[in-house]
Amino acid sequence: MAVLPTFAYSDQQLEKEILQLNQRLLNSIVNGDWAVYKELCANDITCFEPETGGHQVEGMPFHKFFFPENALTDGDREVTMASPKIRILSKDRTSVLISYVRVNQRCKDNAQLSYFPETRIWSLIDGKWKHVHFHKSKY
Repeated sequence: MAVLPTFAYSDQQLEKEILQLNQRLLNSIVNGDWAVYKELCANDITCFEPETGGHQVEGMPFHKFFFPENALTDGDREVTMASPKIRILSKDRTSVLISYVRVNQRCKDNAQLSYFPETRIWSLIDGKWKHVHFHKSKY
């Protein structure tokens, strides 16, 4: 995906790019694709999520744990963003926030659904969009 200078984007183009990048990130998570996840995330990514026990975690090593090598597929999986909202955070259009409810669907013997409200921040770093922070909540 070619990254244009942020001034060359309309708001709609920028929103579309962030939605596509975020979907690619979510797909990498459910598919256990560490290479794509690592490509899309800043090395110093920070997060709050249920797995951190309320603590802010910084860096990629924590996340690597959730991407076991040769992960087994245990049924079809799908991940979608319900009601995504995008907010451009900076005048230079290099920081963007996206919030949504993440819907995980898994179908092995029967359909299983899980939902998580998420907020993610993307920043343009050295000409590439990088995921720099997220907050995931449990219902």
